[in-house]
Amino acid sequence: MTTRRTPSFSFTLYSIFQSCKNKQVYNLCGRYNLNIWNIKIGGPSKPIEFQFIDLSLPGISELRLEPTQLRKIMDLTENKDFYQLFINLSEVEPPIAQNYVDKQDFITIIARSKAFLPYGLVIGFKEESVTFKIVALWPKSFASACYKRPKLLNNAIENIIESPSDFLSVSIYSTAKK
Repeated sequence: MTTRRTPSFSFTLYSIFQSCKNKQVYNLCGRYNLNIWNIKIGGPSKPIEFQFIDLSLPGISELRLEPTQLRKIMDLTENKDFYQLFINLSEVEPPIAQNYVDKQDFITIIARSKAFLPYGLVIGFKEESVTFKIVALWPKSFASACYKRPKLLNNAIENIIESPSDFLSVSIYSTAKK
């Protein structure tokens, strides 16, 4: 009978960091390399930069925002002062490993709750499609929590729609010109 030797913790940790390539962060709570989306919001002189965590992981890679949910969020930008729409999502750089279509547009939502830390999501869509795929989350702690409990993301979206008074601000940034 052959016994299998378990590698030491330090060797495993060393292997983890050696396997991390450019723009990848290892999720120490899981088994996957998390790719980074670089998002720039604002003008060319002083854009605000965010690093969102890619959702191309088993279990959460098919999360979508329903068109009715997006419509409700957009309606709130017309009715609430602290829900704002901006057409200044200046740069969306997907992870190197991802292959996204050039004609894809993106929406980024950054929500600042009164009770919790801010969180955000990147939604990819094509103009001719009615599919709004959630492709990345921010910050890493929110992405990790949503990976462990996918219903958390749905709850966060529903909270943006159903409980506007719970937020200090909800900012929607878009690359779309319409």
